[in-house]
Amino acid sequence: MTTTMETNILIELIVLGLITASIINCQKRIRQGVSWAYHISIILSLLLMTFSTFILIAFYKAAEGNCNYLDVSAFVLWGSVFIAAAINLVLTKKIEITPTDVIVHPLIGHKKNHSFCKALYYTILNKYDRHYAWKELTICFKTNKVHISSFQHKDFVAIHNQLLLHSIPENKTFTQEQPAHK
Repeated sequence: MTTTMETNILIELIVLGLITASIINCQKRIRQGVSWAYHISIILSLLLMTFSTFILIAFYKAAEGNCNYLDVSAFVLWGSVFIAAAINLVLTKKIEITPTDVIVHPLIGHKKNHSFCKALYYTILNKYDRHYAWKELTICFKTNKVHISSFQHKDFVAIHNQLLLHSIPENKTFTQEQPAHK
């Protein structure tokens, strides 16, 4: 009986590790502008939240039946998995570019409009990993930064031209970044 339970826990942890690694990879791809990553990240987060809720209920029911044993570590682990998946949903966002604005659409919350003319400065970084090379434009506004990838927006040059048109200065302190983590 104990071997089966240990095997089940091991399988759960392996699945948890794979899904978590997938979500982290999706977040990297979202920053690069790969469109499928946004939807996959949401689906994986919802799966993790559902699965962790199911596991938490199962552990609670098992603890009710056996009053002498409460597996606190399982509650902490799966509770933190639920919270991490929920945080991923809060942090997931899409960026829309209009001729005059950058509009950030978070999955949860209100959209934020940022006018190109109100930008403080911008940077352009050449990024790459084993398979891709791209440019990342970071526009710094008063309240936050918006990252725009050349993968994400085919009109990357037009966006850069909007910044030049409004005389937004380029911060050349960070002209080249280290290779992206593999």
